[in-house]
Amino acid sequence: MKIIRLALRSLTRFRLYSAINIMGLALSLACVITLSRYLYQETTADHFHKHLDRLYLTTIQYQNSPMIHFSGSFNMNHEPDYREPLEDMAVERSTTFIPMQEHDIYYENKKITANLFAVDTNFLQMLDFPILIGNRNTLLLKPESAVITQELSKKLFGNKNPIGKTLSFTFGQPVTIEGIIGNPAGKSSLHFDILISKSMQKKWSRMPQSIALLYPGSDLKLVNKRLDYYMYMKAGDRYQRYQFFPMKEVYFDQTIHDFNLFYKGNKTNVRILTVVTFLILIIGLFNFTNIYAVLIQKRAREFGMKKVFGAKRLHLFGQIYIENIFILACALFIGWVFVELTQEYLNNHWDISQSNDWHLNLMLALVLLVLLPMLTSSYPFFKYQYATPIHTLQSINKGGNSITSRNIFLVIQYGISISLIIVSLFFIKQLHFMLNYDNGYRTKDIIKVQFLRSDYALDDTYEQSMAKREKQKQLDNIITTKMNESPLFTDWAYGESPYEYGEPHIQFEFQGKKQLVIYNNTDEKYMNIYNLQIIEGRNWNDSIDHFGTYNLIINETAKKIFGITDITTAKLQPESRLWWSSDMPNMDKNPAYNIVGIVKDFQIGHLSQATLPLVFAYDIGYRYERLTAHIVPGKRQEAIRFLQKLHEETVGGEFVYSFAEDEIKAIYKEDQKVTSIYTVFALIAILISSLGLFGLSLFDVQRRYREIAIRKVNGATTSIIMQMLLRKYYKLLAIAFVVATPVTWLTIHKYLENFAHKATISWWLFAIALLLTGVISLLTLIWQIRKAARTNPAEAIKSE
Repeated sequence: MKIIRLALRSLTRFRLYSAINIMGLALSLACVITLSRYLYQETTADHFHKHLDRLYLTTIQYQNSPMIHFSGSFNMNHEPDYREPLEDMAVERSTTFIPMQEHDIYYENKKITANLFAVDTNFLQMLDFPILIGNRNTLLLKPESAVITQELSKKLFGNKNPIGKTLSFTFGQPVTIEGIIGNPAGKSSLHFDILISKSMQKKWSRMPQSIALLYPGSDLKLVNKRLDYYMYMKAGDRYQRYQFFPMKEVYFDQTIHDFNLFYKGNKTNVRILTVVTFLILIIGLFNFTNIYAVLIQKRAREFGMKKVFGAKRLHLFGQIYIENIFILACALFIGWVFVELTQEYLNNHWDISQSNDWHLNLMLALVLLVLLPMLTSSYPFFKYQYATPIHTLQSINKGGNSITSRNIFLVIQYGISISLIIVSLFFIKQLHFMLNYDNGYRTKDIIKVQFLRSDYALDDTYEQSMAKREKQKQLDNIITTKMNESPLFTDWAYGESPYEYGEPHIQFEFQGKKQLVIYNNTDEKYMNIYNLQIIEGRNWNDSIDHFGTYNLIINETAKKIFGITDITTAKLQPESRLWWSSDMPNMDKNPAYNIVGIVKDFQIGHLSQATLPLVFAYDIGYRYERLTAHIVPGKRQEAIRFLQKLHEETVGGEFVYSFAEDEIKAIYKEDQKVTSIYTVFALIAILISSLGLFGLSLFDVQRRYREIAIRKVNGATTSIIMQMLLRKYYKLLAIAFVVATPVTWLTIHKYLENFAHKATISWWLFAIALLLTGVISLLTLIWQIRKAARTNPAEAIKSE
């Protein structure tokens, strides 16, 4: 208790220094806690599944193709060479589900779009999604049963109990809600709104997905080695193989195509924010150590006398450690309050969701309260423990080695702060570069709306299928007529936008050169909507081109990669037939394609990737894709109202629209988030450093009051005294800048290695960082230095 009383008395004696120390440390700890909880949630996606280490998804790969897809195992056509991977000896249990993304759900007079999974009874047995209402062992046993998420329940029913309510779809029989799934205790890579029973239909018109639970101790390499064979599938005239992929790696995987089935994280951004977290902690610790060293030096007489009277090492360390615990506890409390107050704002505005796992919170609290005081106590303890009492007493009002160590710490703090500012400025520049980059096609005034959705089901009778087809055809005719008659649009079509094309997936060959390319179908209207430029040959012509012709338009990159010099004689040969039609002859042949035009290169996807080879075949858009239209300039609001009315008259339900400009910005959502986080935390780093600088300069100025007074007596002006006192900090800032500049330049250069399109690293980034850091930091010095310079010399000397 005596040590505790001494610690409290020492802290209250130097209240200003203690307050500066606590506030600086509180800011640092708040940043560390916020980022740690966010990073923990990112790096523990799917960890709420108890057997995650034994869960594996099936992937499919076709022979002679590097593309790998997540795909369930199925043998719909009863191929004789098919071998079921889920029947491997290592598989303890498996589940197969059919994802149906953005499907229409009907409840009474409501129609909403949601993500459906048609699952078997093993789905909820193997995956540990929390069940709020219902028995996990009996859910989805009946074909007409359904389980919905808590979010969908609130959206459809508000606070009412949804159990027993009936939902219907465009296929099958209505289903009855018998359970509710809550939010898992962490991120989930799988996302769905409703689960229905796979037994609802015998056959489904969607690609299934499979998850296997392997027996404990199973070796994935050996399992995949047993499955490493290509089976001939006569239905597609190709060979394919299955492999297992760890579910725990899905969240950060970018190599396997998943058709947007999974939520994905960005490992690069996680690494960046991990480094930021570490640097913020370092700044906070150095700041704390620096100011606490000042407190220790002001108490040099106290420690010297204790050593004279035989104070033992344990007693000295105990006092310093207890004091550090008190300071850290106060800082941690303030920091955690700040974290909790800002959590909802960060989640809603910056999409920084944080884990509230109590194990994590307890671990963070213990580490910060136990281990950090050990670190921060070590430096002052060893400094005064191994100094002789006379040396300790002589250090009162002197700097010595303390000044050197404080200057080193200050240089490191400012070096890190300057680096963070430079990188954040570059991120801002890179983000501005990407958002304003000319992608090579028109994006302004292009609106996208979903009208028709496929309601085809394999269990439909012939009469049901024909009735659905006729209804869809009638609706399509109404939409086509209305859109063609409207003067609000220059052109309209169905289909994906250029930024949605994805990865190359079809292989073509030219003169022995094989290359995977992006393959898409377009028509003249589509080309006009996006103003895609033909630089050689011709564009599509809706009056003469039609589906079934073996013609292509390719981009400049494809022409270069294949080494084509004359498009009039060149022919591209696909690896296998690209389309089939019962109305056309020669479907057993795979002819080569003529090249009728070259389209100017345009950017596909994120700007970090290089321009990809692309080929267009002619076809009008698929009516179940989103309708895309170019609005007459100045008619946006009229066009939105027109499309909303047309949507209500035809399909009804939720009217959702988007603009191409906004969707392109959404591609860089993660970049925007990281830039915002980085910038804010870089500014906080400067603020923490400035608080430390304020405390150190306050100590230095107070220590030099007599010197200032003597200089004023000898005629020194206020400006001369200010220059004298500021010169030291100018030098430290200059040293920090010289050290930080090359390190930061190399870091940015390394980060940009894999970027195909990138902003330049300009000199003004470094100049602004130096100026910003210098202005903010040195402003903290001016007030107290001016006060010291204007102090009456007689009073200063008298106070000494």
